[in-house]
Amino acid sequence: MIRNLLNSLISPENNTRPTVLVVPSFIHAPSLGLDQVFSNKGSNGICPISGSVLVPETVLSPYTLATRSMCLILITFIISYLLYVRKRRYQGINELLAKYPDPTLPLRDISVAREVWGRTFEHDFPFTMEWSFMMSIFKIGSTPSVSKILVSTKQSVTEGPRRGEETALLLQEVHEIYSRRKARTMLVEKRNPVTGEVSEVLRTPSMPLTDLEMEQERVEQAKDEQRADRALERINFIHSHYNIQQNDYLYNLSLFVIEPWRWVDRYEFRKMTDLEKNVCIAFSWLDETPAILLASDSAVWTKTGRGMGIQNIPESFDEFVRWSDDYAQKHMVYAPSNKVIGLATLELIICLLPNFTYPLLRKMVISQLDPSVRAASGFQEPPKWATMFTRSIVVLRKWIIRYLHLPTDVPYVHTALRGVSARRSGRVDHDEEDSPEDIQKPMMKRCPISGSKEGVCIDGELFISRFDKAYPLYPLGYKIEDLGPIRFLGKGLPTCPAMQSA
Repeated sequence: MIRNLLNSLISPENNTRPTVLVVPSFIHAPSLGLDQVFSNKGSNGICPISGSVLVPETVLSPYTLATRSMCLILITFIISYLLYVRKRRYQGINELLAKYPDPTLPLRDISVAREVWGRTFEHDFPFTMEWSFMMSIFKIGSTPSVSKILVSTKQSVTEGPRRGEETALLLQEVHEIYSRRKARTMLVEKRNPVTGEVSEVLRTPSMPLTDLEMEQERVEQAKDEQRADRALERINFIHSHYNIQQNDYLYNLSLFVIEPWRWVDRYEFRKMTDLEKNVCIAFSWLDETPAILLASDSAVWTKTGRGMGIQNIPESFDEFVRWSDDYAQKHMVYAPSNKVIGLATLELIICLLPNFTYPLLRKMVISQLDPSVRAASGFQEPPKWATMFTRSIVVLRKWIIRYLHLPTDVPYVHTALRGVSARRSGRVDHDEEDSPEDIQKPMMKRCPISGSKEGVCIDGELFISRFDKAYPLYPLGYKIEDLGPIRFLGKGLPTCPAMQSA
C-alpha cells in the first residue's frame, strides 16, 4: 500500500522535475527496495521507481529533544517575566494618571497630593528620593551665606550623622502620612512568644481587618495628622533661632522641589509626569506653615514657605527651575565654610559603609556633583574612570529595575507606623504602668493644641524608626519635640493639657 502511494505521488506524469520526499523513519526502507538507494553513493538518493529524490528523516536523540524543550520553556518564561515586570512597574503610575487626569489637582487637594507622593517616591523611587535630598545638601552648603551659619552652629561638623537622621525624621513625619496608613493595613504584627520580638508579615485576603483594628486605624490616622503638625512646628522653632535670609530659605525649598525630578529623569526607569512634578511643588508649600494658620484642607498646601514668612514663592515647576538656577549662578561661589560643609556631608553619606571603601566612595560621590558645586565646595575634579564607573553602575541599576526587578507591594516607610508608650518601648521616663486596657485600646484623649477632630493625642508616645538598625540613634524611640540640637531639648512645644490632667 505504501509503495503504491509513493508511486502515485512521484509519478513522472504528475511532475516534470524530480520531487523531494522525506521518508519517515518508521517506514522500513528494505521493504520498499530503497535500502540500496540510501546505501549506494552513486545513486545520490534517486528513487529507482520514478527518479525522484528521497531524503531519509533524521532521528533526534532523547537528549536533543529534552534540550530543545527546556530552551523553549526557558525562553517562554523569560519573555513572560519581562512582560510581567513591565506591567507591574508602570501599573502604579498608569492607575494614578487614569484616576487623576488633571495634573494640577495635587495643588488643591491634600489627599491626592499625599497619595501621589506615596505612590511615586515611596514605591517607585525610594532610593533616588533619599539620594537626591542628600545631594541637595551639597548645593545648599555651596552658598557662603548658608554654609557660614551651618559652620557656626558646629552641628553639621561634630554631629553630622545625628543631624542628618533627625532632619530626615522630621521631614518624613510630614511626608509619609499616606504610606504609613497603607502599610498599617497591609502588615500584621506578630509577636514571638519566646523572645518577645515583634515582626511584620504581609496581610493575606484571609486576614481582613477586625473591628478593633479598624477603630485603631481611625485613631492612628488622626495621630498621623498631629505628628505632621508637630514636626512642622519643630522645624519652625529650630529655624527661628538662626538669621537665615529669605532667598536662602527659598533656595533650600527650590532644591527639594527640583532635585528629585532631575535625579529621577536622569537615572530612574521612567521620567516623572506633570502630576508628580506638581506634587513636589505641593510638598514644597507644605513644610513650613504652623497648623494654626490652616483654615481648610485646600489651604494645607500653602504651608511650606508662607508659614515662615517666605515671599515670592514660585507657583509653577518651570518657575522654580528658573529661579533656582539663576540664584545658584549668582551666589554659588567658593568659601572656606563651603568646603567644611561639603566634607562633612561627604562623610555623612559614606559613614555607614566599611572603612576600606572610603577612598573609592569619595571619588564616586564627588563625580556625581555638578561642576559648579565641586568648584564652590573646593573639591578637585574626580578621575575620568571614577565618573565612568559610577555612571555605569547607575545606568545598569536603571535597566535592572526597569526590566528585571519587581516593585514592592508595601511602601518604603522610614518612620514608625504607630507610637508606643515609654513603658512598652523600654524608655521609662514616668512612673505609670500600662494597664491591659491601654495596650489593647487606642488612646482617646482630646488634644487642645492641635484641635484634632478625632479627639486623640500623641503626647507620651514614642516613635521607633523602622530603619533605625542602620544608625541606632533612638533604639528605644523618640519624641518629635525632642528632635533637633541638644540645646533645644524640651523647648519649643507645650505639653498637652489633656495629658497633664489625665
